[in-house]
Amino acid sequence: MPVRPEASAAAGWWAQQLAAPATRHETGDPDINFVLTMSQAMYPRVFTTEQRDRFRTALEHRIEEFLARDVARGCWNPAQPQFGSAMRTVGVEYGPDQVLAEAAKAAGIELRTWDLPVKTVMWVNPGRVTVACGHQAELVTVWEAPRG
Repeated sequence: MPVRPEASAAAGWWAQQLAAPATRHETGDPDINFVLTMSQAMYPRVFTTEQRDRFRTALEHRIEEFLARDVARGCWNPAQPQFGSAMRTVGVEYGPDQVLAEAAKAAGIELRTWDLPVKTVMWVNPGRVTVACGHQAELVTVWEAPRG
């Protein structure tokens, strides 16, 4: 099944987070930040390039399946990219959501709470992928379709 560029960009961002340093975890709660930082320091986790690649591939397909359901419901409309946006989120509260967890399982890795940035929400919309990485974080564009 072909994968939309939105799914590929989203999966690439999440896979890259497996290689990012522990300092990326900022939840807005100093106590939780302390626990996450200490846990990461005491139990460091290193994912190999192969593991990250398997996760990315599995996640691309999971997100594509997720988006295909949106298309079937009539909620994927490039002319109105924000329509249905709330239904196209991928994220981590204090653990990965179902899409991330299923991709990790398919890739043969087990995600711990601090392996991905907590309190993070990504929106996968037609032509644009954005993420707020951490509690009350600024919205950042991960990928945007070329205009033209």
